[in-house]
Amino acid sequence: MPLKKFVHLQRWEILDGFVIELSDDRLVGDMKCLSRTLRSILKALNLRDSCKPNLFEREVKSSDWNFEFLGARMFLIVFSPLYDRESSRETYGEKSTFIMLQPQKSIWEKALRDDERNEQEKEEDRSVLVKIFSRRFANVRQRFAELGKPYDGPIMSAPFQAPRYIKPLRLGDPEIEWWKDD
Repeated sequence: MPLKKFVHLQRWEILDGFVIELSDDRLVGDMKCLSRTLRSILKALNLRDSCKPNLFEREVKSSDWNFEFLGARMFLIVFSPLYDRESSRETYGEKSTFIMLQPQKSIWEKALRDDERNEQEKEEDRSVLVKIFSRRFANVRQRFAELGKPYDGPIMSAPFQAPRYIKPLRLGDPEIEWWKDD
C-alpha cells in the first residue's frame, strides 16, 4: 500500500505530503458526495491501521482528534473543482479532486529546519514553535487574502482540525461535517 510506504519513509525522510487523486465525478460531484467519499476513504484506511483502530468511534470534532495512519498524525486538505477562483482550495482548471495528507511531523520538522536556532535550543524550547507557526500561518492567510481567497476565520480559529479538511464552498457558510453519515 503506497500510503503505508509513505508513512514508513517518514522515519528517514521528511516528506511533505501524500496526494490521492479522484477523477470520478460520481464520487466528488457535489459536497455531499465529496464528504461521503472522504469519510469512506478515511474509514477504509483506518480499517488497515493496526496502530489506531476505531479512530472514528471517538469524537471527531474535538481538539485531540486528528486523522492518524500507522501512528502518523495527518492534516488533510481537499482541493476540488467544486471550489471557484475565490477559494484557496480551487484546482486551477484541473478536473480531478485531490486529497493531500500532510504528516504533522513534516510540518514540525520543516519549522525546526527553517528556524535559525541551534539544535540544543530547539530541543529545550519547543514552545517557540507555536510562535513560529502562528507567524507562518498568519503569513499564509494574509497572502491568500491578498489574492482574494481569504480563509474562513471561525473555522480556522476553532480548536479542532476536522472541519478544516473540506472547506465550505463560500466564505461564511457553515462548516462541512464530512465525518457524519448521511
